[in-house]
Amino acid sequence: MNFKKPLVIAAASAVAVTALVGCVPRDAANTSGSPVNPTAPQSSGSTGHTGTATTAPTAPSTTPATAVTTFADAKQALQTAAQAHPGGVITDLDYEEHGNHWDVEIFKADSTMVTLELDPTGKTILLQEPLELADSDDIADAKRAVINILDALNAVPSHLQGTVYDINLDNVGTQLLWEITVLPAGQTAQTRVLVDAVTGSLV
Repeated sequence: MNFKKPLVIAAASAVAVTALVGCVPRDAANTSGSPVNPTAPQSSGSTGHTGTATTAPTAPSTTPATAVTTFADAKQALQTAAQAHPGGVITDLDYEEHGNHWDVEIFKADSTMVTLELDPTGKTILLQEPLELADSDDIADAKRAVINILDALNAVPSHLQGTVYDINLDNVGTQLLWEITVLPAGQTAQTRVLVDAVTGSLV
């Protein structure tokens, strides 16, 4: 009997198994431990994406910057407006915080009114609105005022001077008054100063 033949078959089978094992891809064969090419860890909260989590940039603030307007700025705005319309009577100075400009109303001798916009320093006219017919009562008040708006501003006591918000000519009872809204330096509450538009005295 020939007993060597089974040994040959067994040896051939072993060679075939070895060859098959050698053909298995390295990644498939490495089923334990760290992977050959590790994938970057997923960020928390992400789905199906890999890589380092990034923070979306914050949208810039749209809130306009507010300029700090001093007494000098208010006086300059009044002087610039007066030079642009000589002979006119300025009855209103108002600072628009959101637009960062001064509004100045001027009554002219021909019974018209013009509104100017000036930069925060009061040196530059940004816009002049079209002339319009003035209200008869406003014209009468403008003619009645003996103390002009600049003199009224100068009448504010030094300890109340600081930031100027607005100056308006208005009738209060039987008196014609300049109403001046200011924020005194070093304080947090606005103050209204009243100046008699006929006598110039503080009320």
